[in-house]
Amino acid sequence: MTTTAAKEAVNHREVSDTLLVNAQIELDGGDDLQASEKAWGALAHYVKAVAEERGWENEHHADIMRIAGALVSAADSPDRQGERLRSVRALHVNFYEDDLGPALVQGGIDDARKLLAALKAAEPNFPTREPPRKRMPYGIRAGRGRQR
Repeated sequence: MTTTAAKEAVNHREVSDTLLVNAQIELDGGDDLQASEKAWGALAHYVKAVAEERGWENEHHADIMRIAGALVSAADSPDRQGERLRSVRALHVNFYEDDLGPALVQGGIDDARKLLAALKAAEPNFPTREPPRKRMPYGIRAGRGRQR
């Protein structure tokens, strides 16, 4: 790992921790949308930290979900962690759609907290090889839509 990658990884971990705290503060203050995005951001930044430490590509949402899925597989109770991952991703969608109420956002924040704790505990079991990218149908590139 390069010095730059190491610094970026540390920064992503710090941002993740801060965002998780701020998600609860935003929800307590009545801002469901900001709370949703901060909880999602906490997970995304944690995944980016892990990816940076390993030299894995992590520029697109598809990369975040691909890597998060692999990390969840290495955690205790991967099925439950997968449910939490889906719950936290729903918070990201909520930022744009505003279709979850405060109780569901609180549940998502709780899931983010539990998922991050489970992933941190599972770090020694994380894969050493980058998870494979999905093969896209002809004419479509991951993260960029249809190419003309």
